[in-house]
Amino acid sequence: MYIVAPLIYFERQSTRINLIAKRLRQIFETAVLLVIVGTIFAGFTVSLLEIPLALAFPMGALSTPTDATATESVSEGLIVPERQENLLKMESLFNDASGIILVTAMALWVKNGQFNYQQTFFDFLRSAGGGIIIGILAALVMISFRQFLGRINHDAYNAQILLFVSTPFFIYFIAEELEVSGIIAVVCAGLMQNSESVRSRFITPRQFHNGLVLLKLIRKFLNNTVFVILGVLVVRIIRDDLIIGNTNSQ
Repeated sequence: MYIVAPLIYFERQSTRINLIAKRLRQIFETAVLLVIVGTIFAGFTVSLLEIPLALAFPMGALSTPTDATATESVSEGLIVPERQENLLKMESLFNDASGIILVTAMALWVKNGQFNYQQTFFDFLRSAGGGIIIGILAALVMISFRQFLGRINHDAYNAQILLFVSTPFFIYFIAEELEVSGIIAVVCAGLMQNSESVRSRFITPRQFHNGLVLLKLIRKFLNNTVFVILGVLVVRIIRDDLIIGNTNSQ
């Protein structure tokens, strides 16, 4: 998650916050309601393979989120209507949070042997609401501090870049320590950071341009790192559980 959270944060840098406000209802329908429907459909489908529902639903929840980079990669070279493309990109900003919270709820179902609907709904509201508050407050603090550095020292370019890169790690850690959604916190912080940087792009054009180049590099690196780690984990699971230590291959 300390790779996924910064990746989500940096992907939000290319999204205008005013577009989010205009499409809020559609984003909620696709990033929350559609994720829940997709989880239920996938869960019942997987259960047809005689897999217990308690295990089938986490598999369904795992398949629901996709990041903005994946959306761009799939649609590259294709003719996609602009409205649908923008909606998919904005939906991908938030479905990570919905998917991760659903996976957590389903994992508790497996652990406790029962699914508590009321507790899950309450945990979702607390986690999402707390993540929004922490993300906004932390972003305001980090933005104010970065602007303060710029006022007292116009050559503090490297310090500002370092602060920008470390921001998602700091925000995610604080949110998780407070037991709210770190993913939603970095989403909100990333959107606010983008809004502030767009306003200041003409004040420091060279820094803004270099920040965009660095941003693209970091996104590519983190995306590749995620898939390398997933590949290593798959190999280890197959080797340790299915081949060496677990006779129950099913």
